[in-house]
Amino acid sequence: MIAPFDKIYFISLSQTLGRRSAMLNYIEEIDLKDKNGNRPECFLGSNGNSYPQQIDCHGRKTMVSKSEIGCYASHYSLWQKIAECEHESVLILEDDARFKPMALNIFFQWNTWNTLPDWDYINFSCSSYSGLPIEKNLVNEKLKLYSGFGYWLTHAYCIKKETAKILLEKMKVQRGGLDWQLSQVQKEFKSFAFDGSPIFQKRIGPASTTIKHTRI
Repeated sequence: MIAPFDKIYFISLSQTLGRRSAMLNYIEEIDLKDKNGNRPECFLGSNGNSYPQQIDCHGRKTMVSKSEIGCYASHYSLWQKIAECEHESVLILEDDARFKPMALNIFFQWNTWNTLPDWDYINFSCSSYSGLPIEKNLVNEKLKLYSGFGYWLTHAYCIKKETAKILLEKMKVQRGGLDWQLSQVQKEFKSFAFDGSPIFQKRIGPASTTIKHTRI
């Protein structure tokens, strides 16, 4: 399956060998490649011990957790790499991301992707969190594509190189979990999301590999 992106990365922690091995096997199984014919590249994430972002917990009910810091740092560090590379469009996956069959058969077809509006950010989930603002404007009924912001879940999304530069500025200070903060800055650029979660998260390994979410 050739995906219409210049580059594909998947984020995985160095210590989660089982998850990374499962992802590599899955990539081989579906024969996933970018439009240049290259397999997705593993990007080693952070466990929260070190991080490039600033952290500000002022006014929060609780401190952000170590796993929230690590998740945020992993994506932020990858945005730094994307901002400095030559690739114009990049698909970012976490190592538990899996495609529904219809995503492979529809979403990665060139004729489908070429019909999309001009975009900066596309989330492969249209999920939102109760009580937080979300804007959803249907722009393609067949694909269930919405424009707007407030879209949660970061296991699969694509960005442009210029978007990565904006994210580095808008997200340089962490005040909460990645999903919460990213869902709000999406209004700063042309953001879209596919409803129906064409790419879902598969539970892999022990519960210790999941994010411990804290209260804002």
